[in-house]
Amino acid sequence: MEKIPERLINGLLGCCSLFLIFGITYSIDGNDSIHQFAFILVTLGFVLASLYLVRKMNIDSLNLPSLKSLLLMWGLFLIMETFSKLYLHFLGVHSQAADFNGSSKMSIALVIGTGILDPILEESYSRGFLQKGAFANRWWGIVLASIFFAWMHGPSDISGFFFYFVPGLILGYAYKKTDSLWTPIFMHILHNSLGVLLAILL
Repeated sequence: MEKIPERLINGLLGCCSLFLIFGITYSIDGNDSIHQFAFILVTLGFVLASLYLVRKMNIDSLNLPSLKSLLLMWGLFLIMETFSKLYLHFLGVHSQAADFNGSSKMSIALVIGTGILDPILEESYSRGFLQKGAFANRWWGIVLASIFFAWMHGPSDISGFFFYFVPGLILGYAYKKTDSLWTPIFMHILHNSLGVLLAILL
């Protein structure tokens, strides 16, 4: 029996697993403390399992980025934030962080999930399994992984799609240039945490 190509396995893991994980974790989310604790615990378990697979399958060594990579990360992060804020200002695209603003569903679990855990999962699968694992970190792989990343966020129109697609390209470029999965993870965590914080404060 012919062995299934490793890149195909990585691609299937990248495309399918994330939807399954989010389907499971967000189905147990609730406003009471037991549901919130269960949500954080289960999501954290998926995060640890995902990072383990990324390393076990030799997709990324998960070494911390160098000082040079961190400087590049901050520059790209500022570009990504500038794009997002200008895009929201001029096109009025709905962002998921806006769902927190005045929402009765606000919970510590959603804040931790959206700000920290979700970015790790999304980057592990979009940039890890897809961009590097399935597409070998090629330029066209960055584009395809970014298309998946944008589509995964469920945009309602083309302007909503590009709101996620362009940051996806920036995150993909950051990963390719630094060869450390932590670079796009840190950028994504900063981006989401800032959005949630602004939504809470405003």
